[in-house]
Amino acid sequence: MPWRARSTPVGLLAERGDLAGLAARADDGDSHAARELVGLLAKHGDVDTLRARADEGDVDAARELAGLLAGRGDLDGLGVQAQQQGVQLRSSPVVAAAWLIA
Repeated sequence: MPWRARSTPVGLLAERGDLAGLAARADDGDSHAARELVGLLAKHGDVDTLRARADEGDVDAARELAGLLAGRGDLDGLGVQAQQQGVQLRSSPVVAAAWLIA
């Protein structure tokens, strides 16, 4: 993380791994905090929290969740996630996953 990013409140929260602090800011509409939070959740493999945020409309969380599910080979989970995001499963969950991740 660049030194300037570390000097911002969100950068400091992210550097410390303060998920609660980032979530509070993200829930108050801070898009930078939301992106940092989603990145940390993905790094920690927190599928449940990513799914909850994706279900609330967080597109970045949906994308990271799809990436995690694809990495784990969870095609059923990808299919469910794709349908929840409004992706039509014309041929397979793998096609839907590619659309979600892109």
